[in-house]
Amino acid sequence: MEGAELRPRSASEIVDAALGLLRAHYAAWVMLLALFTLPSVAYSQYMFDSMRLAQRGIAWGPILLVLGVGSICNAIAEGVTVTAMAESYLGRPLDAARAIARLPSRLFPLLVATLFRWIVVLALSVALIVPGVYAAVRSACLDCSVMLDDARDDGLSAFGRTWRLTAGHESHVFLSILLMLAIYMVGYVVALIAVRVAALAVPALHGPRLNALAQNVLLLLVLPVMPAVRTVLYYDLRVRKEGFDVELLARALDAAPGAPAA
Repeated sequence: MEGAELRPRSASEIVDAALGLLRAHYAAWVMLLALFTLPSVAYSQYMFDSMRLAQRGIAWGPILLVLGVGSICNAIAEGVTVTAMAESYLGRPLDAARAIARLPSRLFPLLVATLFRWIVVLALSVALIVPGVYAAVRSACLDCSVMLDDARDDGLSAFGRTWRLTAGHESHVFLSILLMLAIYMVGYVVALIAVRVAALAVPALHGPRLNALAQNVLLLLVLPVMPAVRTVLYYDLRVRKEGFDVELLARALDAAPGAPAA
């Protein structure tokens, strides 16, 4: 993918650019996400019977375990994916191995930031839904801040950074995320319909365990839209708040052959 034009974009333009980013290396994004999310799918299958019993008896232990493993796997998967997507969005060759290699140095800050975000969002949501949504919007690009900003060494400072990036642009971020969720929900509904249609030919898919597995696998096909939108949104906010487009141009000029030494 050629480097995208870095400029302030409307919410619809952000989603359009994200879809272009998806089309450039769609199979690679799906494979990256699958690499790190399928372990949580396998674990949920392993815990499936325990979860059903827990739901009937209002015992939250197995449910919380599955949710915790899923949250960790999703955070890692999306962190690696936004790292690879950022390279592609900026016009550099896709290097999935390099994105994965960056993970060990960012794993602890990523998990800390993700946990802190969930605590803040859930605590505010319990108090009142609107503050919870507000906190989710203000921290929408948290994984990008952790994975893509070399200046941040811990999860809490990355949370503060994404909070500052979104300041003054809350409605813009909200609309972008709303469009992202709308696309994801369409994909979710299509996955449900596809599983039901397939069950007509494969009766085993009527079983709750296999049905859940088929849905989770199909959702991998639409899941890349979420890190793609957040990656584009992150750079959009950096252009608006930090003049990142000018910074990138200055770097290119400095690196050009014949450029005067600093």
